[in-house]
Amino acid sequence: MYSSKSLLFFVPLITFTSFVYADKSYVDADFSSTASAIQSNSTTGNVTINTTNASTPHIVTNGYGLEVLDGTSFNVNNTNDFTIDGSWGIRVLNSTGSGISQLMLNGPGNLVINSSGQRGIFVGRDSELISDSKVLINANMAGIWGYDSGRMTFNKEVDITANNYGVIVQKADPSMADPTITFNGKVAINILGSGSAVVAQGVPIPGQGINAQGGKIEFKNGLEATTADGNVIESTDSTQVIVNGDSYLTSSNGTSMVALAADYGQIDINDKAIINGHVAGIDNGVVNLNLTAGSIITGAMTTNSGTGQVNVNMAGGTWNMTESSDITSLALSNTQVKFTDTNFSKLTSKSLSGNGNFTLKTDIVAGQGDKLVITDSSSGSHSITVNNQGSSLTNGTEKLTVVETGDGGANFSLANSVELGGFEYGLQRATADSKNWELVGRGQKTSTAEASISFLNSAYLLNYIDTQTLFQRMGDLKAVNGQEGNFWIRGYGGKLNSFNSNQLHGFDMNYNGYQLGIDKLLEISNGNLYLGTMLGYTHADPDYKRGNGTVKDYNAGLYGTYIDNTGFYVDAVAKYMYMRNRFDVIDTAGRTVKGTAKNQGYSLSIEVGKRFAISNTAFYIEPQSQLTYSYMGDSTTHASNGLKVKLNSYNSTLARAGAAVGYQVNNAQNPIDIYIKAGYVKEFSGKTSYKLNQYKEKYNFRGGWVDSAVGANVQLNNRHNIYGEVSYANGDRFDKQQINLGYRYQF
Repeated sequence: MYSSKSLLFFVPLITFTSFVYADKSYVDADFSSTASAIQSNSTTGNVTINTTNASTPHIVTNGYGLEVLDGTSFNVNNTNDFTIDGSWGIRVLNSTGSGISQLMLNGPGNLVINSSGQRGIFVGRDSELISDSKVLINANMAGIWGYDSGRMTFNKEVDITANNYGVIVQKADPSMADPTITFNGKVAINILGSGSAVVAQGVPIPGQGINAQGGKIEFKNGLEATTADGNVIESTDSTQVIVNGDSYLTSSNGTSMVALAADYGQIDINDKAIINGHVAGIDNGVVNLNLTAGSIITGAMTTNSGTGQVNVNMAGGTWNMTESSDITSLALSNTQVKFTDTNFSKLTSKSLSGNGNFTLKTDIVAGQGDKLVITDSSSGSHSITVNNQGSSLTNGTEKLTVVETGDGGANFSLANSVELGGFEYGLQRATADSKNWELVGRGQKTSTAEASISFLNSAYLLNYIDTQTLFQRMGDLKAVNGQEGNFWIRGYGGKLNSFNSNQLHGFDMNYNGYQLGIDKLLEISNGNLYLGTMLGYTHADPDYKRGNGTVKDYNAGLYGTYIDNTGFYVDAVAKYMYMRNRFDVIDTAGRTVKGTAKNQGYSLSIEVGKRFAISNTAFYIEPQSQLTYSYMGDSTTHASNGLKVKLNSYNSTLARAGAAVGYQVNNAQNPIDIYIKAGYVKEFSGKTSYKLNQYKEKYNFRGGWVDSAVGANVQLNNRHNIYGEVSYANGDRFDKQQINLGYRYQF
């Protein structure tokens, strides 16, 4: 339309058609100087750009793309995207002191600024920018810069990529109004270099040694800001930065950089926010975090020894505290504070209120751990979670202070009992009127420790189950003419109930198993001698306080039985056993803990008895006694939670004395024997010990019990024997109910 550069600059209404493009044909010819591409000033008057017909309006310049000076107004009505490639993108400034320089960005098209110089947008004193367009800035130094009394309002989204600063306000002249930038749309800032995403600061006043005070940046619809090696938000010199809406604020080098830093300034973060990086209120600086559900803070906080303020008000969020922190106030509502530093750390706050959960680490043996310290006022009910640590070398008697308060006003409780080593710990006030809270031993073992130690009981009881009597093994043993030996098999099942003790909770254990064997009959003077071998397997399922397990018992043995013609008998058994134990329990935190162990042993048993017939009747009485010696080797359980349990070996000496009363139905082909019996069993040895990590405790099986039974044996055709027994035992340490069924073939 216009063939003259002067006409383009000085005609108030400029309409871009198809000639303002990035093909650099027209643009290179007319906009290659260092001056502004389009400027409104006191000479040109107001300017309006309409891009209704231009598909891709584009300015390329070595200076400013758009410049508004001297109290003039500039309107850009862009239907399509409007692009500025220049050293500087836009400058709005009034140096005359008369009126307001104003830039209005209107229309549905985006404003795209690629700035190779210092600033994408600069608005200085007595100037204003109002944008109803989406703004995208790629700047070498800073994206948006407000200075002195400059005001900016962005009503749509803003996206900034810069090397040093994203958004910055500065005040240099104390006599001017404060600079302000307001974002009503969502803002995204990505800083590639070592600068900060958002900065509000004063500029030194010449000759006074202080900075000018004041300035404000407000994000009303959320901020997503990431820095590569710098702070996310800085506020100094009585400035204020306010962020509302969903926000994501990340200092990528968060281990050393600060996400939020208020140094004699104020930062307010409201609503839901994800903050990665440290938070600092320094030298009268104030940081207020008013965060809602879903918010996550990862970093430490400091008030620089109380010279500043950090106020945390969280509802339904999480603070991952990576280092020791000191803050001014902590108000929580269903919020978690997790001490995540690999070293022990401390959180100090002047006040605490509401209800929150604090997750701490401890080394109670060394008397060290994370700690919560409230110096002034405390209120509300809060829970403490201490990470379970099965590998801790505890003895169950240690104490450790984890909370200190100045007034004792708040109440604390454990989210769940703490498992340290093999023991459970609770939380209580140090004394009845104490202001401090400490972890103390509860006098009971963890579910993992109990399941591991209970292998002592289950192995002991299964060994007793396997130590059968002669009748349980082979029924009523009688020789017949032409017999050479026996093949037999028996199955058994039942339930054992182990009682509570001062060391362990009781447990129930269902079991079932079988044994089979074969022997050879040797006829000797005055009686018969059977020599045989046997194999067996028992499976048990113990139910623990908070879990269950499995015990598998494999056994093999040799036996010899002598039956005298007078009714006297001797039965001797030598047995080897191999056991495997497995358990799955739930710890106090609701996690599954697994463990396995194995051990082996042997036993030697001898049983004697004599049958006396009652004259002229089918009844008989049979006194019996049995002595069993067993040795069980040691075993070690390495539980999945780190607990190591060593079960030491032990010796067992069981003596049984009792009698059976029976009735025989004599039939040449199919005799029947029915009986009842009772006996007392006593353990004379059974002393052992175990270690929970390094803590050792003694344990013993000493005690006695009554074992009674009723049974029968049926012989068919002088070859086949079917026998069974129902028994019950009741004693100091356990009860037993068992059914035994067997079959023996005489060949």
